[in-house]
Parts: sequence; structure tokens; C-alpha cells
Amino acid sequence: MMAGSNPKGVRKVLDFSFIGISTFALQILFTVIMTEVIHIEYHISYALSLSACGVLNFFLNRKITFASLGKM
Repeated sequence: MMAGSNPKGVRKVLDFSFIGISTFALQILFTVIMTEVIHIEYHISYALSLSACGVLNFFLNRKITFASLGKM
């Protein structure tokens, strides 16, 4: 381990990265489903999936990654 790094900080970075990558993948999946399966126009399906996954990302990071900072 690097000098000066703490395990909690590393854990927060890993949690933050995992949530970001997961919600990005979910956004792509939602966009494809809405565009190809439901036949919603691409720009609308992208905007909807971006909004939904952005909100999900915010709340997951708030609950999981930054939970140790106290109540927000």
C-alpha cells in the first residue's frame, strides 16, 4: 500500500467508481431498450435514461459512498 493512503479513502474511491460504471452501463442498457424495443426516438430515450441514471447515481453515492460523512 502507498505511504499516506488510508483504507477508507481507497474504499470510497472503489465504491464511487463501481457506482459510476454501473449506472453508466445501466444508462446504455436503458437507451438501447427504449430505442430498439419500445421504439422511442433516440434523443428522447437518451435524455430519459440519462436523467434516470443520473438521479440513481446521485442517491446511490449519497447512501453508499458518502454515508460515513453523516446525515446529509
